[in-house]
Amino acid sequence: TLQIKFVRGTKTNMVGKVVDAGGRPIAGATVRPASGAVPPETCGPDGTFRLTGIDVASGRIVVDAIAPGYALRSDLVELAGQVGDVEHTFVLAIAARLGGIVVDQFGVPVVGARLWCSGELQRTDAAGRFAFTVGSDEIGGLIVSPPDDGGAWAAMTTLDVGPGEHRIVHRRLPAARASLQLELFDRATGQRLEPTAASAEMADAEPEYRKLSVAGGVVASDALAVGTWCVRVATRQGHVGVRNFELLAGAPLATERWELEPAASVLCHIELPAGGALPEDLQVRCESGGVFGLEAAGGRVLGYDGLLLVAGGPAQFRIRGVVPGPLRITATGASLVGSLQLQVRSGDVLEGTLRLDAGASVQLRASVVANVVASEITFTAVEGGLRFVRWLPRLRDPVNETIALPPGRWRCEVRTLVHGGPGQSSTRELLVLAGATAEFAFD
Repeated sequence: TLQIKFVRGTKTNMVGKVVDAGGRPIAGATVRPASGAVPPETCGPDGTFRLTGIDVASGRIVVDAIAPGYALRSDLVELAGQVGDVEHTFVLAIAARLGGIVVDQFGVPVVGARLWCSGELQRTDAAGRFAFTVGSDEIGGLIVSPPDDGGAWAAMTTLDVGPGEHRIVHRRLPAARASLQLELFDRATGQRLEPTAASAEMADAEPEYRKLSVAGGVVASDALAVGTWCVRVATRQGHVGVRNFELLAGAPLATERWELEPAASVLCHIELPAGGALPEDLQVRCESGGVFGLEAAGGRVLGYDGLLLVAGGPAQFRIRGVVPGPLRITATGASLVGSLQLQVRSGDVLEGTLRLDAGASVQLRASVVANVVASEITFTAVEGGLRFVRWLPRLRDPVNETIALPPGRWRCEVRTLVHGGPGQSSTRELLVLAGATAEFAFD
């Protein structure tokens, strides 16, 4: 078996053509890496393009192609094993409209509902309407989540739909709900704190997310489902908190006192192998009592505690709000892996160095799964509890993903969010050896 290993910093070019479903060239199409790592190119009259200076360190790159009158096409292009320029052809579908209206079960338009389709997020307008541009032959997943109006709504409506006009019913929930009211204080001084942002998250058979009111200096909601909610708050004075609250139906509304500590902040520098640059696929995760405000130049936030860094960008990121306590930062890509453990105290302003080293590789393979929105893959060391979390977007194309891990025995859990039904989860153990590749295939 011939194995080709690219050295970090090696560059290549991508050449190819953008055509329609009949193979006819599309002049004026734009081709660009999704990460923005190199400038976009405009196709000539014959539909050809040439992207230069692509870093091949990650072994793959996501490239977008779009043209007036055609739907956006995103392809995962393999770079490893190619000799000379990488060749790729994009086939674009004629653009079509996928639109309609979101109403409740009583026929009333839902204003501000969140819709996700083909990688784009929209909200319904004042008439409850929405419109996406999709491929004329595309049958894809449309996710509808409730508006942030404090009302009682079903968490999510998922549909597999194609172009055309659609009427989507998103259920209002029964009025029997639980109430929450919190006043915030500094733990050391007893000073009253002013909340600036608050949210609540519930994970059960039908997950829910709510923004909470902070009017009048009180965190409140009277439209939460019965059960356990994880509440996150931030204050004007620089305090943050994360805490679980058990809410009961019909319980009298009482204001609860919540004592917080000033948040810490961490500036994390990334130490790369000599001469290296940030790769295309480096994901960072934070584990602590609570994290707010991860940010990096050009980086993309993944949930509350994750960050996807920009290839070739600054080798640092900042965590602006950390709940005091232990903080573990992990990073993993196709070839690099590292972790950093810090003990964070109230009000600390810290700097740390996250050192990345070459890791043993785990190869993830999957066939196309039409209904999967995204997958989260968690690797937990059987001994020591170290965790690495990897997020994969919707499986539009077969997955052939490489992840670096320290050698050892790992428990791998794959969780998926699926259109039109509950998510799925599967777990198995892997033995990862230095210099060897462990394979993990999932459906």
